[in-house]
Amino acid sequence: MLGTRGIPARYGGFETFAGEISALLVENGYDVSVECDAGSYNNDNYNGVKLFFSTVKKSDNPLRYYSEGIKWGVKNSDVILAASSAGSFFYFYNLFKRVPILTNPDGLEYQRGKWSFLKRTYLKLSEFIAVRLSDFIIADSEEIKKHLCRSYRFVKKKQGLLNMAPF
Repeated sequence: MLGTRGIPARYGGFETFAGEISALLVENGYDVSVECDAGSYNNDNYNGVKLFFSTVKKSDNPLRYYSEGIKWGVKNSDVILAASSAGSFFYFYNLFKRVPILTNPDGLEYQRGKWSFLKRTYLKLSEFIAVRLSDFIIADSEEIKKHLCRSYRFVKKKQGLLNMAPF
């Protein structure tokens, strides 16, 4: 699981999601790893979930954080679950191995006024890339599903849009 700041959850919704879903997967016999901020936790395991640590904090260098996470996931995973589409520029690391990627694109981040024009453009483009290159897109609300289907007509043809009820 990539793109969150890690578990145990100390930041927000994606971290809570990562903690909850990873615990359920471990309970059902899956081997789960979660990417974490550098220095965020003292152990390499949390409630049966393996933790791997970036060399940076996500807030300090998000592009490097995403790059390291995708690279690690392609090398060490059978399936990648990406929280946020912002790391999709690094999905090219997966061109040859073809590990299935599930992406939860995180709403309409590119519309938030707090981001600069450049950041909003990056976020919109990363959403497009994620929708295009992911094997599955997880819409965590009906409105996000509608947005994705309206914005990317090919989503309807792609056999990969999952609805997921919020926790």
